[in-house]
Amino acid sequence: MKKIGIILAFLLAFVCVTGCQSAKPDETTTSPLPVVETPSISQKEVYTKGDIINIFSGEEANKYLTVTDCVVVDDSAYGLIGVVQYTDKENNQCNLGFVKEEKWSYPVGIAADGSCAIADDSKLTYIGDGKVALSLVEIKTGKMLDFVVEYSAENGNTSFKASSNERK
Repeated sequence: MKKIGIILAFLLAFVCVTGCQSAKPDETTTSPLPVVETPSISQKEVYTKGDIINIFSGEEANKYLTVTDCVVVDDSAYGLIGVVQYTDKENNQCNLGFVKEEKWSYPVGIAADGSCAIADDSKLTYIGDGKVALSLVEIKTGKMLDFVVEYSAENGNTSFKASSNERK
C-alpha cells in the first residue's frame, strides 16, 4: 500500500507540475497591445508668394490690378498670411493689400492722391506684428520716404497706421 501511496503522490506531483507549466501563457501567442490612435495635430498651412498673389488676384475687385511685389507673413499676426503691393486702375502704384487666412484681403492706399511712387530701391519687407516696410519717392520733390504701414484687427475693428521718415 505504501507503494501505491508513493506512486499516487508522485503522479499527483507530476500532474501539478505539468499542469502549472501548461497554464503559463505562451509567449509566442500573446495578444498584441491595443493600438491607441492619437489625434493628429493640425499643421499650419504654409503659403508661398504665388499663393498670396493668387488669393489676392482671385478676388473680383482685384482681378484687373497689377501686383508689383509680395511678401509672406510668417507670424500669422491678426490672421494675416501675406501682403501684396499693387498698382490700381488709376495707375497709382502706392497700394497694399493685407491678405487674410480666410482668403480675402484688406486694401489700403498709401498715397491715394498720386503724389508718390514706389522708390526704385524699395523692397516690400514684413517686419512682424502686422507691419510692412517700403520706400516711396515724392514725385514733385524727389524726396525719398521710408514707410511703415501697420495692420491691426481688434474686436472686429480693422485699422491701418502709416508712418514715414524722410531718407537723408
